[in-house]
Amino acid sequence: MALVGVFVDSSAVEKALNGYFERAANASLSVAGEILQEAIDAVLQSEGRVGSGGAWPQLSEAYLRRRPERSGGQMLQDTGLLANTQVRVGPDWVEVLSPAEYAIYHVLGAGVPKRDFLAIDEEKVLNEVGLLLMDEIAQGLS
Repeated sequence: MALVGVFVDSSAVEKALNGYFERAANASLSVAGEILQEAIDAVLQSEGRVGSGGAWPQLSEAYLRRRPERSGGQMLQDTGLLANTQVRVGPDWVEVLSPAEYAIYHVLGAGVPKRDFLAIDEEKVLNEVGLLLMDEIAQGLS
């Protein structure tokens, strides 16, 4: 009795699939960064009313006496530097950075009232990113 064998070289298919998933992951991470950036912008624009940190403390009377032009203005929006965020994407991570050296003081409340502009609604952001990934996978399979 003779045996018949069939050899299937799937390396080309694997390579194509790996390339697709790598491109999809990179695109997803970039979009995830944009979603994070939008969430941070929403916290800044709403002065903490959107997100998980709660509304920020009002500007103090002492501060307003020193800077009367800030009366009625948006908090943390004086120069726009804090909100000038940049997104960086790595192979399996995303970060959103502010060029403002003083940003950490507002997040921690160190020496100033705590106005945590990074207090985003993490569950909402993760749900948006998850839906994006599921959509990309579904498109790749069709």
